[in-house]
Amino acid sequence: MKIYISADIEGVAGIVDWEQCRPSGGAAWQEGRDLLTAEVNAAIEGAFLAGAHSIVVNDAHGAMRTILPRSLDPRVRLIQGRVKTNYMLEGLDRSFDALFMIGYHGAAGARWGVLNHTYSPYETRLNGTTVDEALLNAAVAGVGFDVPVALVSGDEWTIHEVRRTLGAGLIGVATKRSTSRYAAESLHPTEACRMIADGAQQAIPRVSTLIPYLPPGPYTIELDFETSAQADRAALMPSTERVADRTVNYTDSDILTMYRAYQALMILGHSGEV
Repeated sequence: MKIYISADIEGVAGIVDWEQCRPSGGAAWQEGRDLLTAEVNAAIEGAFLAGAHSIVVNDAHGAMRTILPRSLDPRVRLIQGRVKTNYMLEGLDRSFDALFMIGYHGAAGARWGVLNHTYSPYETRLNGTTVDEALLNAAVAGVGFDVPVALVSGDEWTIHEVRRTLGAGLIGVATKRSTSRYAAESLHPTEACRMIADGAQQAIPRVSTLIPYLPPGPYTIELDFETSAQADRAALMPSTERVADRTVNYTDSDILTMYRAYQALMILGHSGEV
């Protein structure tokens, strides 16, 4: 069985501040990298114990050089760096049996999601429904590559939202409970890793019963930016539609093209003065 792991950081146990998520955070950043790498290793260990034979990990946070390569389980392949055509799902294809999401977080504006955001826009909607990174990536994995989500770890709110849409068949591991955007009650990192490893072991036998997430097309991705200037720049991209002062959308029948266009819109929007 071949498993793909997409690893973010804001949903990791013990992560509550941007300093732990960015290189400018110094010692806090190094702590965050350690915590993330440990949780990814836990998922790897559990998956191999349950019978996985091949695992690819995509470092999917920020500049995508967050995971510590020397500390990562040597049995896996690691994708790092930018720019990535398929971003948080770079390297995923139809040869994979399931997708694990580690360290995922709530959508921008989610009251109970610590460090909540959705990539970089103010809000993101897919076919009119607000989505977080987990649900958008699940749609791309399902429609684009026929790969189901088998395991998600992150804060309680994220697990609730993902299971509400994708179903109870996937394994959700809540590593912390958010009390505000910048506060959370976390499990001890050792306990969080134990639970993730257990979750991975439970997830592998269920893979054959999982159904990929397949929202119907065509696919309209709609971005609300923080300022009209950001929307001005994003609207320069051909085939976009400016639908409100701060809102731009893009529609395509191919979900992978839509996903790449979404990245381009974010890059354009954030390329100059706000």
